[in-house]
Amino acid sequence: MSENTAQNSFVAPYNDALLGVTLGLHALGAPVDILHTCRGPASQESPGDKLSGHDLSDDSGADLSWVLASADDWQFEKAPVLLNRLAESCKQRKSSLAVMTYEPGMKDMTWNEEAARKMRGQLPCPLLRLPQSLFAGDFFTGYAGVVNAMLGLVPWDKPSAERHNLVMAGLLFHRHEGDQQANVQECRRLVEALGVMLGPPFLAAGLGKRFLEGHRADVILCLPYAGVSAEKLAKHTGRMVVESPLPMGMTATKRMLQLLATELAIPSKRLDFLFDREEKNAMPGLNLAKRVLEGKRIAIVADTAMAAAWCGLALELGLEPSLIVLLDRSMGGPETLAELIAKAGHEPPRNARVVWSPDEEGLRRLVDENPPDVVVRPGLDLSGSAWEHLPTVETGFPSRHKHFVSPTPILGFSGAVAQAQRIVDAVMKVH
Repeated sequence: MSENTAQNSFVAPYNDALLGVTLGLHALGAPVDILHTCRGPASQESPGDKLSGHDLSDDSGADLSWVLASADDWQFEKAPVLLNRLAESCKQRKSSLAVMTYEPGMKDMTWNEEAARKMRGQLPCPLLRLPQSLFAGDFFTGYAGVVNAMLGLVPWDKPSAERHNLVMAGLLFHRHEGDQQANVQECRRLVEALGVMLGPPFLAAGLGKRFLEGHRADVILCLPYAGVSAEKLAKHTGRMVVESPLPMGMTATKRMLQLLATELAIPSKRLDFLFDREEKNAMPGLNLAKRVLEGKRIAIVADTAMAAAWCGLALELGLEPSLIVLLDRSMGGPETLAELIAKAGHEPPRNARVVWSPDEEGLRRLVDENPPDVVVRPGLDLSGSAWEHLPTVETGFPSRHKHFVSPTPILGFSGAVAQAQRIVDAVMKVH
């Protein structure tokens, strides 16, 4: 059963496209200067302040500097001051990227476009232009806009490397801690086990200094947060594009690797060896977790892509998804959820209640009756509701109570075991 509430107001912070842009730029792990023009008066609060408490790392290199302007600031005589502030900041901070954005609903900005073109020659770094249309969407639209704009700066007309080289487009890298860093390393480990080099992921730590090397890839792995179809990406880049759901759990990870191996004509013996090795390492722990978890009911609260991924892992562990709450408005809702679960190799759960894009009050009431045995959700403030008392695995954005000092992936074979451990801990009420 699905419930479409996507026309209502929905839960913050997922209604904030600028926050999605901010998170995408933060993921680059480099100094970035942004000139953002608001529809109304310029805000006194930096958008980066909303990441406070989510990412505790202080050595990632991520450093966003904002110039916040109003539409009135773009009057002809004032605009050069703003542009010069951006250019000077980029030079002083040795920034990897300059960014210009402005919100929809503003008056004609065509002369702004001309100013930006002239400005490119004054900057010591590439200039990233983000379209107004991003800000009419949600958090995930904003993040995908950064992914696409970064891909647009890559000189795809340059030749690829002689050896198979892959870049991931659409990885949601939301902080520079052990969980997200381990996701990249797990993907690197598995891709390189196939004999394929992993290039700079779009988006992930260190990309701010390496994104121009993306042209070396001869294949792009298109993940859901890219916000663009494989066909459009292939047309733009001239590269082979392999589209995949998030590789979370044993089945989805195998599916992704099988797709890559088929497209790149990798010998089946190499793939069989990899699968055999990984199953021997992972299955004892997963079987133990299944004995603890089988038959228990799980509620999953996430965006559509991550909800599908968690649903796949839950099914492998014998859990029964009873409630799935989709926090995005832009990723397709229940229909896309079912498609992603099926593409990952699972039967979509028939008895799960699916709620798409609820408002905050609606979300708070969802488990008042018939509560699940365990919950997977972000660290939203649901104090005073029934959610507060349920065994919970905090994951995704934001996560202000759970932080990782050691590698703890979500994706891949290692991620399946790591997250099975977290669910068992939640059910057993130990951490």
